[in-house]
Amino acid sequence: MNTQPHLSKRGDVYQWRRKTRRFSTGNIDIKLSLGTTDRQHALILARKVSAESDMVMEQIVGSRITPEHGRAFLSEVIRKERAKIVQLGMFSRVDSLDPDDDARHDAAMAEAWQRISSHGINHNVSEEASDLVRDNINLIRSDLSSHPRKQALQRLFQEQTGQDQLSALEYMQVMDLFVSGKAKAWAEDDPKEALTAKVSPNPPSSDPALPSSTLRAIVERMNAIKRTEGIEEKTLRQYFSFAALFTMLTGQDDITQIRQPDVKAFRADLAQMPKSWGKSPKDQASTRDEVMAKAASLPPDKVGLSVGTINRHLDHLNQIADWARDEGLPIDPNLKPTKLRRKETVRARDKRDAFTVDQLREVFKNPVWTGSRSEHHQTQSGKEVFKNGIYWCPLIGAYTGARREEIAGLSPFDIVESDGVVCLSIEDS
Repeated sequence: MNTQPHLSKRGDVYQWRRKTRRFSTGNIDIKLSLGTTDRQHALILARKVSAESDMVMEQIVGSRITPEHGRAFLSEVIRKERAKIVQLGMFSRVDSLDPDDDARHDAAMAEAWQRISSHGINHNVSEEASDLVRDNINLIRSDLSSHPRKQALQRLFQEQTGQDQLSALEYMQVMDLFVSGKAKAWAEDDPKEALTAKVSPNPPSSDPALPSSTLRAIVERMNAIKRTEGIEEKTLRQYFSFAALFTMLTGQDDITQIRQPDVKAFRADLAQMPKSWGKSPKDQASTRDEVMAKAASLPPDKVGLSVGTINRHLDHLNQIADWARDEGLPIDPNLKPTKLRRKETVRARDKRDAFTVDQLREVFKNPVWTGSRSEHHQTQSGKEVFKNGIYWCPLIGAYTGARREEIAGLSPFDIVESDGVVCLSIEDS
């Protein structure tokens, strides 16, 4: 059977999602990117994660582990299963009795360990790597993911720390130390320091097996998917602008290091910034001190971003955090930007004055509706009316009040009849 109840696609990439209810305390929703566009690989991963998730969901519902810990565990399951799929195509290396050939294989093994140490176990091997180096990388990955290797690393952990239990985090740290020591050994350095270093109780700043946690890198990955979903470039640029603004005001550009107080300080700064910030190219190179100094020189009515703009920035951060969490990055469970959204004090319909009848008459005197020079020069006076999108969108907007994006996305098939009344069918895309 080739279907999985928790399997879906986000753009071209498959994802796994499962919901359950924790009695009266709300829903638990775990979403994870499977990191593949291959349906057969996605089916294998989804079956594995679904099986593992039965136990995890039971633990979460019983409040024995947090949703964040459950998500992290399932992300690790996905990572290991993806490595296994890659290893199915691995070539076995056969040693030669030729010393020159042995030296060539040793050099390839040294390079393989160095690449894994520098770029992570599951990094994308660059094109300049030789086939022999690629084969050795696959062999190393196979060894590091094996059960005997895990037992050996657990014994090493016990010897170095005196602790009997090995947590998932500590296991990753021990794995990192082991890889570092191997790389040093093959590079003919002394690996003793790397292998005998005491495991720190604090989490490492980054896991080489995980994607970059900088705001800009996350936005780039997120926008790549959103672009395939037809999101406008204008909207995608807003995420980059937000990332630059947040880093400028808070000094933070790593999503795993952002805490709720950082977001609260960010919101406070937005309320004290010049309303015109961002309209000049020079603003992009400004520092926080320069921005606040400029705000201090302005009258009160020129200072403070609107409530809607502040809330949009908080929504952007929330989306980025959710995306990073789905990628397996260790996001602070208390990071909840949308809890800091400010309440709108003005009704949406009162935010901007409506056109008067006389103003609308003046708008529709434009050559677009009275006669144009050509379709390419539609706003220049002429004798012909071209009934294209430029002609219809403002008319439909004036008549229905629908948004520009909703109108521009309509097709002839969206003109429907309901109970004898002709309607436009506008649905969420």
